[in-house]
Amino acid sequence: MVGTILLAVNQGSQLLAREVDLVTVLRALANYAIPYVVSSIGYLKAPSGAPHPLGRKAGGRDSRNDGPDTARA
Repeated sequence: MVGTILLAVNQGSQLLAREVDLVTVLRALANYAIPYVVSSIGYLKAPSGAPHPLGRKAGGRDSRNDGPDTARA
């Protein structure tokens, strides 16, 4: 979706005018590749100890549960 929007904004006039050359094709491919790479790097670089956005602990337990911890060492 993001790549398509970027393609329309960045190369839309060239595509409509049918002025497509190798550079335009490479830029169009970059419109799809760059958001994918940035998203993947962000996912891989996320700290593993970061709190879950929904308040859950690792293992699926809810951090709002005040019950005793039954995990064994």
